[in-house]
Amino acid sequence: MAVIEVEGLTKRFGDVLANDDLSFAVESGEIFGFLGPNGAGKSTCIRCLMGFQSPTAGTARVLGADVHDDAALRAARGRVGYLPAHPSFDEDVTGRRFLDHQARLKGDERSDELLELFDPPLDRKIGGYSTGNAQMLAIVQGFMHAPDLVIMDEPTSALSADAADRV
Repeated sequence: MAVIEVEGLTKRFGDVLANDDLSFAVESGEIFGFLGPNGAGKSTCIRCLMGFQSPTAGTARVLGADVHDDAALRAARGRVGYLPAHPSFDEDVTGRRFLDHQARLKGDERSDELLELFDPPLDRKIGGYSTGNAQMLAIVQGFMHAPDLVIMDEPTSALSADAADRV
């Protein structure tokens, strides 16, 4: 069964064509990655899959939910772990408080295991984190609820080589 299906996805920003008639499918259990130069439309496609932007033409389905159906996509996103290219946080809370909040929202089946691999300073305010520590915190939140699908944009950005090997 395909967990992601993209059919003729096109996204324009005025005269700029970010995605042009893109089609692909990702099957359950498959690891899929896009490669391309900066500005090629990879992040734009991911934002369309997550429902943060609407395609100009074409469609996509994530875990069976059409990206044009807000209610269905919102329900499907609860089963998706998402790591954006530039995670942002409330800088006045600690990493622990952030993860506790995420656990209340979506569940927590794996944070203990993940925190053995990625060790952001949980008792410090996130505003004092290095970019790499913030990325580790974002990785933990993306996987902690044991999602059916994980969508990551630039997952190893700002990580040390040894931490990147664990992603």
